[in-house]
Amino acid sequence: MLGSDGMSSDESGGGSRKYFVKILSWRSAKLTPYLQKIDRDVNRTNALGNSPGNPPRQRIRIAGGQMSKRKAVPGLPVNFYDKTWYAGLSAVDRVALDARPEMVLPILEDA
Repeated sequence: MLGSDGMSSDESGGGSRKYFVKILSWRSAKLTPYLQKIDRDVNRTNALGNSPGNPPRQRIRIAGGQMSKRKAVPGLPVNFYDKTWYAGLSAVDRVALDARPEMVLPILEDA
């Protein structure tokens, strides 16, 4: 539902395979465990047992890290947005955001 615009951008860790995740101020922190699960879900081998291409990036999340300038993705469930950020929107901005009803998030077994 977040699409590519709802994903954090990365900043290179100085030529290594490490990337620092930029924070989206509008996105709820409750989504972070789901995004971390996606980060961990990498293909180690392809169907032939070979390396599937470029090695995966190590994405490092730092509390209070650099903020992303990406705008909020419209039309997401309201609980995908940070409550404080959403409360600070004007009535016009809320209409433009077109938030959907809250979505029940699945329970993560290995979170």
